[in-house]
Amino acid sequence: MPIFLHKHLRVVTWTKPYFLGPGSARSLDANSVQEYCRRLFRFKDIEVLRFRSWSDRRRFTKQKKQQRQLNRPTLPEGTKLIKFPIQFSDNAATPYSATVMISDMQYGVGYGTSKKQAKSDAAKATLEILIPEMRDKIQEDKRIGSRAAGRSSDTDLSFFDEIKIEDPRVFELCSKTTEPSPYAILLTCLQRNFGLGEMDIKYEVNTLRHQKNEFTMSVGAHTAKVICKNKREGKQRTSQAILQALHPHITSWGSLLRMYGNRSVKSVKDKKHEEQEITLLQSKASINQPNWAILDKLRQEMGKLSDKPSPIGKFVPPADENLPSTSGADLNNVQL
Repeated sequence: MPIFLHKHLRVVTWTKPYFLGPGSARSLDANSVQEYCRRLFRFKDIEVLRFRSWSDRRRFTKQKKQQRQLNRPTLPEGTKLIKFPIQFSDNAATPYSATVMISDMQYGVGYGTSKKQAKSDAAKATLEILIPEMRDKIQEDKRIGSRAAGRSSDTDLSFFDEIKIEDPRVFELCSKTTEPSPYAILLTCLQRNFGLGEMDIKYEVNTLRHQKNEFTMSVGAHTAKVICKNKREGKQRTSQAILQALHPHITSWGSLLRMYGNRSVKSVKDKKHEEQEITLLQSKASINQPNWAILDKLRQEMGKLSDKPSPIGKFVPPADENLPSTSGADLNNVQL
C-alpha cells in the first residue's frame, strides 16, 4: 500500500499531497466567501431578536399577542349567532333542556340525556319551525333511528345474558352501563306484581370479625343472607338472591333487565310524542277525502308488527311441571 511523506511538514498521508499555490484561505474575507457560496447553495435569511432583559422580551410577546387578536377575521354584517342556553329539567329520563335563541328570540326546545342530544333535538325543532318542508324528512329520520335504537338495545342487553343473577359483579356492571341496580329491579318487580302498599322489605345488619358484615334481607317468605364489606354491597347482593328466589326459571341477569329494566316500558316522553304525532296527522285531513297521513301511519305500524318475529310453534309443558302463570292480570306471577 503506497504512502506519501511530506518532508517539510514531516507528515505521512495515504493520498498524494497536492500543491495549493500561493493562494490561501486567510486572504479571503467573509463577504467574498458568502458571495461564492450563494452561487452554489440557496440561503434563507432568519431574523433573530435579541433582548437586553426578560421584561423586554415579555413586553414584546404581549404586544404580538394583542396584534394577532386585532387581526382576527370577523363575521360579515348581518350574521345571526345561534345560542343554546342549557337548563336542567325535573325529568330524570331527560335531565337536560336546550333552547335555540336567534336574535334574542326563542325558537325550538329540545330535551335529552346529554347536552349534545338536547342541542340536536332543539336544532331539529327549530328547522321544523323555520323550514316546514323539513318536517317530513326529520320525522322519517326519527322513525329510522328509533328502529335502530331498538335493535341496538337488544344487542346491549345480550352482554348480560352470560352473567348469572347472583354474580357479585352485577351491581358494578349495571353502574357502568347505566342500567338499574339489583335493588331497583327488585322494587320494580314488587311494584308490578303486588303494588306499593304491599311491599314489605326488612333489613338486618350484623357486624362480624375482620371488618365483615352479615346483611339479611326479608321479602315475604323469602330471606337472603350474604357476607359483605358494607351495607351498600349487602343490599345489592341480597336483592339479587331474592330475585333469583322469586324467578327460579330465570338464570341470566339480561332476562331480568328485559322484564323490569328501562327498556321494558316506554318512557312518558315517548308515549306523549307518539300521541302528538297522531294528533297532528288528524289536522291534515281534507273534507270528503281520505286522510292519507293517517293511512300512511297505519301502514307503518302494521309494517312494524310484520317485522316482529313470529312464533315457530306452541310449547306444551309436561303435566308434572309447574310453571308460573303468564297472564298479565294475574298478580301472583311472583310467589312471595
